[in-house]
Amino acid sequence: MDSFISLAKKGYEAYSESQSSDVNKTGGQEYNRPSNSNDDQYEGGGGRPHFDHEDAGRQAEEHAPGAGSFVSSALNHIKSHPQQQPDEDEVVQAHEKAYNQGSTSGLSSGSLGGAAALKIFQQFGGGGKSNNELIGLAIGEATKLMGGSGDQGGAANGAAAVMMKLVMQKEMGNFIGGGSSGGMSSMMKLASNFM
Repeated sequence: MDSFISLAKKGYEAYSESQSSDVNKTGGQEYNRPSNSNDDQYEGGGGRPHFDHEDAGRQAEEHAPGAGSFVSSALNHIKSHPQQQPDEDEVVQAHEKAYNQGSTSGLSSGSLGGAAALKIFQQFGGGGKSNNELIGLAIGEATKLMGGSGDQGGAANGAAAVMMKLVMQKEMGNFIGGGSSGGMSSMMKLASNFM
C-alpha cells in the first residue's frame, strides 16, 4: 500500500515539476488566485501542501482556546520529519476507541491526535474548508481530546501528521481518478463514509 502511495506521489511530483516551467506558459493557478494566498500551494518541490502557520493557528485557537500555540511546532515537526508516517491502522483503532467507545485510556498522545484529525477530516474534508482550516481544526480537536493535560504537543504533532497525510491522499485521489480508486487507505475509506 505504501509503495503505491509513494509511486503515485512521485508521479504527481514529476507532473507538478513539468508544469512549473514558465516556457510557453499561457496561464495557470498563480494567475487565478490572489498573490497573498498560500492555500493549497506546495512547498519547495516536496509534494507537501504549504500551510500558513498564522491562519492555521487562528483556526486551532477558535476551535480550542490555547491550541494555537501548538500549530507552528507541529507543522515544523512534520516538515522536519517527513519519514515518520502515521500508522493508519493505529489511527483508525484510536478513532474507534476515542469517538465511538468514549475512552482514551491506553492511547498515546500521537494516536489521540491522529484520531482527532480523522474526526475533523470526516466532518469537513469533503469540501468547504481550506487546508489551513483543516489542520488548525485537527490540532484544536487534538488538544480538546487531551483534556488540557498530558502531552498536548505530541497530540498536535499526531494530528498534523495524519491531517497532512489525509489531505495529500485526497489530493492524489482527485489527481489520479477520484477518491473511490482502489488504492484508498484505511483512513480514507473510513473518512469517506462520512463525507
